[in-house]
Amino acid sequence: MFELRLTKALICIMLATFPLLVGIQNIIDFDTNYLFVQHTMKMDTIFPDSTLKFRSIDNSILWKIAYVTIISGELLTGFLLSVGGFKLLLNINNPIKFKQSKKWIYYGILLGFAIWFFGFMVIAGEWFASWQSAQWNGINAAFRISALLLLALVFVSQNEQD
Repeated sequence: MFELRLTKALICIMLATFPLLVGIQNIIDFDTNYLFVQHTMKMDTIFPDSTLKFRSIDNSILWKIAYVTIISGELLTGFLLSVGGFKLLLNINNPIKFKQSKKWIYYGILLGFAIWFFGFMVIAGEWFASWQSAQWNGINAAFRISALLLLALVFVSQNEQD
């Protein structure tokens, strides 16, 4: 069905815009979210008596490596979703190629889920206990993004009835 394939392609292109914008903004305004990574890894804003502080990392080189890894992942996620979305559009009238083009979307969603769920919710939220920080806690935003990625995965992976 043309309309369903068009909807899937456009949703993927719109979805790709988010990580691309985030990655580009993190490059342009490097210091803003670098502070987020620094405080999260340093664990200096979690509960003062937390017994989890032994996990903290007080090394600016490791903070920068983590942040550059995050930015690279965001940009690659956006790239994969963009390529996938445009391939879906290009193959909109060819159901076999359309289905084959979905692999780009799957890889993009997997990488995005790795960043926002595993990176921000598991590593930052639980390992570095950012859930204890009033200021440097991105768990709610990460959850929303992770949920949207999974919803897109469910939607895109469904077969189109021709």
